[in-house]
Amino acid sequence: CIRDRDAIAAAQTLDPDIVVMDIMMPGKIDGIAAARKIMDQMGIPVLFLTAYADERMLTRTKPLDPFGYVLKPVQEKQLIVAIELALYKKTMEDRLLETYQQLTEANHKLTQEIENHKKARQAFQINHAKYRALVDNIPDIVYSLNRKGQIRTTNAGSWEHYGYRDIDIVGREFTALIHPDDRERIAHRFEAALETQAAQTRGDQFRIRGNNGKTYWFERNAHLSFDKDGHFIEEQGVLRDITTQKHLQEQLIRSERLSATGQLAASIAHEINSPLQAVTLMLNTLRTKYRRDKKLHQNVRLITDAFDSIKDTVKTLVDLTRPSQAARQLVAINTVVADAVQLIKFNLLQHQIKIDLQLSQDLPMITAAPHHLGHVILALVNNAIEALASADVIDTSGKADRPAKTITLATSTAAGNIVVTVADTGPGIPATDRNRIFDPFFTRKKPMGLGIGLSVCNGIVKDHQGFISADNAPLGGAVFTVQLPIQPA
Repeated sequence: CIRDRDAIAAAQTLDPDIVVMDIMMPGKIDGIAAARKIMDQMGIPVLFLTAYADERMLTRTKPLDPFGYVLKPVQEKQLIVAIELALYKKTMEDRLLETYQQLTEANHKLTQEIENHKKARQAFQINHAKYRALVDNIPDIVYSLNRKGQIRTTNAGSWEHYGYRDIDIVGREFTALIHPDDRERIAHRFEAALETQAAQTRGDQFRIRGNNGKTYWFERNAHLSFDKDGHFIEEQGVLRDITTQKHLQEQLIRSERLSATGQLAASIAHEINSPLQAVTLMLNTLRTKYRRDKKLHQNVRLITDAFDSIKDTVKTLVDLTRPSQAARQLVAINTVVADAVQLIKFNLLQHQIKIDLQLSQDLPMITAAPHHLGHVILALVNNAIEALASADVIDTSGKADRPAKTITLATSTAAGNIVVTVADTGPGIPATDRNRIFDPFFTRKKPMGLGIGLSVCNGIVKDHQGFISADNAPLGGAVFTVQLPIQPA
C-alpha cells in the first residue's frame, strides 16, 4: 500500500501521463489532498478510485475538476475505458490550451498591429494636415488634372484673387481658363509632352482670364504621370503668378525705348528745325509781299500751323523722357478738333473717306497746350485714314446711309472729363497688339512706320493728366478714347 508522500514522490519521478489515485490511502493526507499537490505542481491528470460516491466526497473533489471516477470493486475494462477517456480529455485540454495560447499571442500581435496602424494613421493625418496647411498658405496655385484635362484638386482659396471660388474651379477644363490667344500654343506643348511622354514641363508662360474681367500672367511647372502602357494618368503642377514681373519687364522695355526715342529725337531735331525755320521765313516773306491776297494768307497760315505742329512733334519726342514745358492756356477742344480736321481734309478726299463730326456744344474750356492736343487728334485721325486706306472695308454698321469708309470724331463730357473719341470702320486692332499699341517703336506699318506716333500721343495725354485707351467697336473698327480733366490737379 503506497502512502501519500510516496505517491507524490512517484509522480515526480515517473512523470506519468495520468495518475490513478485512491481517495482513501494511509498517511497524513488522503488521496484528494495528494492529488491536489500532484495536479498543482506537475499538472498531471488524476483519476480517482473510491468505494464511496456520496455527496460529501463529490463536494471535496469538485474543486480539483478530476478527470473521472472509478468505483470499487474495480473492473479491468471499466478502468481501461476510464483511463482512455481521461487521457483523451487531457489531450483535448492540452490542445485547447495550446490553441488558446496561440490565439492569445495572435490577438496580442493583432492588437499591436492595430495600435501601430492607428499611430501610423494619426501620424499620416498630422503630416497631411501640415502639408495641406503648407500648400493652402503658399501664394502659388497647386493643382492636379485628371485624364480628361479637368482640374481634380487645387489648394484652398488660391483662385479667390482671380474671381473664382474653389467650387467653380474643381471639375473645370484647365484649357478653358487659358487666354484664347495662348490656348493653341499651350495645347501644342501639352500634346508634344504626351507624345514624348515627358515627365516634366517647365517654364510655360501664358495668360489666364480671371472671373473678375482681368487677365493675369502665369508660369507653369508640372509633372506628368503615365501608366505602363504609356497612357496619360494625371498632371500635377504649380502655377506662379508673374503678372507683376511681366508688367515690370514691360515698363523697363518701355523706359529703354523712351530713352532711345529721346536720344534719336535730339540727334535729328537740328536737322529738321533748320530747314523748317528757312521755309517759315520764306512763308512770312510771301505773306508780307502778298498781304492783300486773303486766300493766300489763309493757306500760308495752314502751312505755318502744320510746320508748328512738326516742330512741336520734334520737341515732344525730345521731351519724352523729361517733363514738358509747353505753355498752357484755356483751350476749346472743339476748336482744336476743327483745326486738325482742316489740315487733313485733302488726305480724306484723296482716300474717299467721310469724316463724321459729332461735337457736343457748350463744352467747358480746359487748360492745355493746344498744339500738343492738335498733334494727338491729327495722329489718331491719320492712323484711322491709314487703316481704312490699307484694308478692304465692308460696312457692318447696319446703317444704309453710312459709307463704309467713315471716321467718327466726337466730343463730350463724362465724370469731370472732356472725352474725345476717334472711331473708324476699319479692320480694328488685333488682340495681340492691344496691350502694346502705345509702346515706343511698336508698329505694324512696315517698312516706313517708326512706332512712335501713339507713344507720343500717350505721353502728351499723360502730361495733361489725362488717359488714352484703345479698343474695338462692337460692329468692327478701332476706337481711341482720350479723357482730359476739366480741372487738372
